[in-house]
Amino acid sequence: MDLLADNGSLNSMRTLGRYIVLEILKVFVPLWVGLSFFPLLAEWAARVFNLKGSALTSLLAYVYKYPSYLQMVFPLTLLIASVVVFRGMNRDREIVAFESFGVRYRDLFKPLLLVVVLCGIPFLWISLELSPRGLRAHYDLYDHIKGRKSRVGQYRQEKIWYRSGDVLYNIGFYDPRKKELLEVSLYEFDDAFQLRKITNAKKAVWTGRNWLLLGGSQVFVSNELEQPGREDFEVLENHIMEEPEDLKRYEFNPEILTQRELYETIKRYQGLGINTAIWETTFHSRFSFLALSFVLLLVALPRTFRFRRSNNMAKDLTFISVFSLFFWIANSIIKTLGDEGRIHPLLATWGLVFVIFIYATINVMRLKLADQSE
Repeated sequence: MDLLADNGSLNSMRTLGRYIVLEILKVFVPLWVGLSFFPLLAEWAARVFNLKGSALTSLLAYVYKYPSYLQMVFPLTLLIASVVVFRGMNRDREIVAFESFGVRYRDLFKPLLLVVVLCGIPFLWISLELSPRGLRAHYDLYDHIKGRKSRVGQYRQEKIWYRSGDVLYNIGFYDPRKKELLEVSLYEFDDAFQLRKITNAKKAVWTGRNWLLLGGSQVFVSNELEQPGREDFEVLENHIMEEPEDLKRYEFNPEILTQRELYETIKRYQGLGINTAIWETTFHSRFSFLALSFVLLLVALPRTFRFRRSNNMAKDLTFISVFSLFFWIANSIIKTLGDEGRIHPLLATWGLVFVIFIYATINVMRLKLADQSE
């Protein structure tokens, strides 16, 4: 009999889990798409009359920005969808029915974690790839409409200095249309950072895989040589210099860089001794923002499990709004401190999430099996 009871409880939990996941997703998906349009339309309407282009062109600029709005409203949307579903289940006494099969309140958070994982997959793709590329296109088109030079995606064309490992190289001029470099000089150093070779070329052309240096010479100046040596060349392959796309300049903010571009930027700047706090904070915040979604659920949902005969959805949504606003302000202040390097980027992006997670977990563990009424 105990085995049958255990099996019945296990089957009930699985049924409940599938039911909760499907119900939340049915509310979440259209709500996520719909809510993200409100800030888009509001910002577009506020600025459309100040733009030189047509209304449709300016609207396209903000359509490019739409993925960033999806990213912004994700935690709040998931929270609202979950509260709506659980409040409805509680009002209809569905949760009480599952309790009779041995399901505990704490068990209801297991399908929530699955919901966060399922919704987190498209969210991470949007946050790490789609949103940065969309913002990049938005700023580029927006500046074009405003009739000014683009803040992003410009190519460095004159007197470019780069470093790749133990090699410094200078480019006199870069033609992005032809993918050609003019007046190229490379300075290679040994482990003791002593100059050992200088390579000069009149031109370099991109083959699709590497650069070809044309019409130049190599001068060997290592201390191990009795005298400098020189070798002329007509064509010389080079695999050290950056690819054409990496010669672009992205100076507006780290939000327009994909996660891979952020990682490479951080490593490159750290190698040059540049403070990378703002880049690291953005890098980590894209992951902590997903964790934030689950933390908000842990904080807000215990109050929805309390059975009430009256519908207090308005109170729940008010609580959600006030708590989310408070957390948003606190998180923004701490992130700013991380951007400025006043606190470590990891602490700036994960510290508050971790503290609230501990607080919320304690509240969840205190949930009682019995119904509570106000």
